[in-house]
Amino acid sequence: MWACSPFGFLNDKFSRKRILYAYFIMAAILIPFYGMIRDPQILLFTGTSCDFLLTGTFLAFGPLLAEIYPTEVRATGQGFAYSVGRGVSAFAAAIVGVLALSKGLGNGAYFYIGSFRRGMSGFGLLAGNQGQST
Repeated sequence: MWACSPFGFLNDKFSRKRILYAYFIMAAILIPFYGMIRDPQILLFTGTSCDFLLTGTFLAFGPLLAEIYPTEVRATGQGFAYSVGRGVSAFAAAIVGVLALSKGLGNGAYFYIGSFRRGMSGFGLLAGNQGQST
């Protein structure tokens, strides 16, 4: 819950895409450090920060998708996008696990970080109409 409020305020003050990109970039930078930490207290702080950023990226999907689809098909479009996204993310988790077991945890983490880049690229292709009614 504590990650939701700042994200909403930042979305209203700045562009949704800019804030989403900022969260993606910060998470992609922080995750490799999270995998290297051995001190439990630093791990707790870093894990909480990762959770904050990852929750923020997930929270962006609702408002962004609502702005993309016209009212008549909004529920269907968002439902389809969420379902496909959840399926892909479940498959990606399996890929990270296989890479971690076969090639080492670092390669699994690189694939995970690459997912942020792919997500940013995908959202860059979407039309933005923040504040406009469809």
